[in-house]
Amino acid sequence: MQNDITIHDLKCVIVVAQEGSLSRAAARLHMTQPALGRRIHHVEAEVGVRLFYSWYGGVQLTESGKVFVEESLKSVDHWERAAQRARNVAHARDGLFQVAYSSFLSPELLDYHALGMLPRGYPESGDECELRGARMQLEKLVRED
Repeated sequence: MQNDITIHDLKCVIVVAQEGSLSRAAARLHMTQPALGRRIHHVEAEVGVRLFYSWYGGVQLTESGKVFVEESLKSVDHWERAAQRARNVAHARDGLFQVAYSSFLSPELLDYHALGMLPRGYPESGDECELRGARMQLEKLVRED
């Protein structure tokens, strides 16, 4: 087995599972139904198990299909995060929103809820927020030199 399954293949399986119908999934994916059906059969052949079974009016996941979709969701998410981080690096962004605060400010006074929302206002920075006191920030700078 060559495992020639692409991210697009995984997305097709996920959308078919979500829609419960090849025709609705094909419309959502902007594909023809026969092309989507061939792609699903290709994935099933590569994996070596049936992922769907047909029932009146649509398709339903087999038990193996449920596991495959669950893992595929993780794979697609991981791939999308990897691609975004690569784009961030290419544009000199590290995907981490860092906040440093002065030692004169007690960390208890910081609004952690608001800090957690900061990266949402700066989507190019990624979805991680790191809080560093001045001492921690200086230690990090010294280690990087």
